[in-house]
Amino acid sequence: MRFPCAVLVAAVVLSCQSSSERPPPPTCVGDCGLDPGLGSGMSPSGGGGAEGEGGSDGGTSKGVVLTGNLLVLSDDVNFVSGSQYAGITDLKTEGADGRTVTAQSSGPYPFTFTGVRVATPVWVLATPENQTADDVLPALEPVRTDMPDSQGTVSANLALVHGTTIDHVFDLATVPLTNDTSKAQIILRLVDKTSTAADPPPLAGVSVRATAEDTLYGASASFSDVATATDATGVVVLANVGGAAYPGALVSVEFSGARTGGSQVRAVTGAVTLTTIGL
Repeated sequence: MRFPCAVLVAAVVLSCQSSSERPPPPTCVGDCGLDPGLGSGMSPSGGGGAEGEGGSDGGTSKGVVLTGNLLVLSDDVNFVSGSQYAGITDLKTEGADGRTVTAQSSGPYPFTFTGVRVATPVWVLATPENQTADDVLPALEPVRTDMPDSQGTVSANLALVHGTTIDHVFDLATVPLTNDTSKAQIILRLVDKTSTAADPPPLAGVSVRATAEDTLYGASASFSDVATATDATGVVVLANVGGAAYPGALVSVEFSGARTGGSQVRAVTGAVTLTTIGL
């Protein structure tokens, strides 16, 4: 995941462990390219390689090392900037052997997974230990692992969202909403994949359809469920979406207006999904 604040660099890799658990059932299909921005990003169906498909080795290798910093977002309009999160956070993602691999992020040190599946993408769930005290929610993000460096390492930052940020967005609904912890929340940032810029600009004028309690679009540095399409931020929030335990349930999203298409996004109960979709 790329953020403007991704210049944060930790000097030493510490307090990170990797282990394996029972493999989760497959829950996601569809096409997923990975564009810069919030999360590693996804492309709509018909775009780049299918989600979960392996890289050049077909996913048969021993996997890659995935490392990076865990941030907490301070930008509650564009959802693209933040600072390093100091709390202890448990992380899990997909292993090369089909099982779940885990790691831990602590303080100023980056997290490190080993044996991560080569795929476009894998989904990483970050669960902070002190959610109430630190005002943070678990977050689920896609990360592209099919282009490691010469050492077999992929670097990608992850982010958390403040619970009060979600509450504030929900308060702006025509009928105020409550964050239902038995559901999931999804924050999408739509960008123009036709742009030649290293970081494609947000895409305005796109309407989003999904099964959710409400849909709130970025509107005049705020959010609105009266608006019917994205503004210059390209951000849309899907409120109280049906989710499932990790690795999550599939949520189908359809796009119309300035661009058309569809995508499938994972949703984990009690967590916020963060991703960019290039259209």
